[in-house]
Amino acid sequence: MLTMPRTLVACLTALLPGIAAAGEKEVQWAREAGVRIGQHLAWPRGTALPQKLGATVALVIDRDGAVSDVSLIGRTGSAAADQAALSAVRAASPLPPPPISPGETKFRATMPVMFALGEDMTHWTHAAASRIRTRLTWPKGVSPARKLLATVAFEVNRTGAVSNVRLLRKTGAQAADRAALTAVTATGLLPAPPLPADETSFTATLPVQFSPDFVPGRSICNSC
Repeated sequence: MLTMPRTLVACLTALLPGIAAAGEKEVQWAREAGVRIGQHLAWPRGTALPQKLGATVALVIDRDGAVSDVSLIGRTGSAAADQAALSAVRAASPLPPPPISPGETKFRATMPVMFALGEDMTHWTHAAASRIRTRLTWPKGVSPARKLLATVAFEVNRTGAVSNVRLLRKTGAQAADRAALTAVTATGLLPAPPLPADETSFTATLPVQFSPDFVPGRSICNSC
């Protein structure tokens, strides 16, 4: 699980007007509006990766495509992601002119906004976790019947160099804490992350799990 201090990648994966029996023009408009909003959608700062988050927004659009009102009717569970969804819609205004019926001045739609990792970052996440797995060993003096979980944070720069490794959550066993820190520190160099041009580094947080069925290479970051 990786957490970015600034946004890196996100995508709008679904965008459909919330009207009954949406016709071809409405669907086409939704696709075009989705592309426009997707250009402004950014992964919410401080939100853990990888995971998917979905919000639902209600919009009121003027005839010329200007968004006159946007609100949340379905939340992601993350305040940062909710705000990112609203901000993306506002920043994308004006949207393509909507298919408004003659005599109407406003177009109303409800849209699900989904955040998901870009393919490049997903691949990097798997590669980084695999590299760290090779350094993880069962802590000496700790009973193999215990299940332990630590959370380690560290910085990764553009070349993949790891620095500032520290514990955010302790296991309750000092030997296991040291083993988790050592696994990350000993890695030294991870694959170069797919950072945007204006980013030089980011902060990662990694859950490191020791369980009774521990096998090096399988018991770290199982969700990555």
